[in-house]
Amino acid sequence: MGKIDNLENYIKQCDTCIEMCQRENTTTYSKELQENIISIYAGELPNIRDGLDNYSMTHMYDNSPVDYIGDIKKIKAKLINYRDDIELKEQKEIREFEVLKLKQSSFNINNQNTSTNTLSTTINITIDMVQETIQSFPDDVLSAEDKEELEDKLAGIEAMVNKNDKDKIKQKIGNVLKFALEKGTDVAIAILPYLGKAAGIALFQ
Repeated sequence: MGKIDNLENYIKQCDTCIEMCQRENTTTYSKELQENIISIYAGELPNIRDGLDNYSMTHMYDNSPVDYIGDIKKIKAKLINYRDDIELKEQKEIREFEVLKLKQSSFNINNQNTSTNTLSTTINITIDMVQETIQSFPDDVLSAEDKEELEDKLAGIEAMVNKNDKDKIKQKIGNVLKFALEKGTDVAIAILPYLGKAAGIALFQ
């Protein structure tokens, strides 16, 4: 189950919880669900406790009951907003990838009749060039740690190319492209020719 699916699940749980609490006139379910959701998403949503009555300072000075149902409604809204942010980010990545494909429209894969050895050699040459390009990026564009991680990911693709593991090649290409897009369009463009060559091996060998 992916991140969006998990968020959808907890959003539905919030709706069910609100309905049950109102029907049975209890806050037990809402308190338990609040604790569960916060324990899961506090790391990703540092402000998830903001505005919740359960964390209000007023309860330190009086004995008024906590509005757990109101808190669940607020948590639900935060989860919906987080889900929408993720979906917008994914849509942006798709658009950026389409732009990359247009910019690389002259780069066509025609490797049906090329031998394994020739293709592997081409990959080795290309990855060396790409690694040089990666190192040329300033640190404010790509940090030293990111450069090392990206080179490790590319080396992982090369290893799968040498093994002719088509499924792993496709999987790793997707992971590397997503990582590169997160670092910027220029970074993704720099490695796209290499990914295209690797994709050619996965598709046509």
